[in-house]
Amino acid sequence: MPSPSPSLLRSLALFALSAQAATAQSAALRPPDEVVSMSAFEVSAAPSNDYIASESVTGTRVASKLKDLPFQVNVVTAEFMTDFAAFEMSDQLAFVSNISPSSSQGQFQLRGFASTPFVDGFRRLGSISIVNTDHVEVIKGPAASIYGQVQPGGVVN
Repeated sequence: MPSPSPSLLRSLALFALSAQAATAQSAALRPPDEVVSMSAFEVSAAPSNDYIASESVTGTRVASKLKDLPFQVNVVTAEFMTDFAAFEMSDQLAFVSNISPSSSQGQFQLRGFASTPFVDGFRRLGSISIVNTDHVEVIKGPAASIYGQVQPGGVVN
């Protein structure tokens, strides 16, 4: 690895000295008896459920509580997609187990089987616009047969 140039070393030394001088100057300007006030903050014992969905429409086609469904549904919520900047379908499904992008556009490998995504319960072929996607729901395994003829891996809605 080449050694740094002398001008770079001088610049770094000057930067370090100026930062140290600025810190010392700000400490000297502040009187020793000054009280520093911080803004108030709240601590809550209630757990945050921002990323946890409580309802699903996949399978029943009506909003149903996840705890009342006879099958498991994995949900990727809009809050999660926004916070993690998951604006591509493959990014959104990267946090769901047993899913990987397929070489075919618009398809995924779900539990080892090719799976074509559904939009609002209807099969879509090719690219899917996810600009206004509110959430992505995944049913794994044979429980996905409620959508009719699907692969045994499950369904992505």
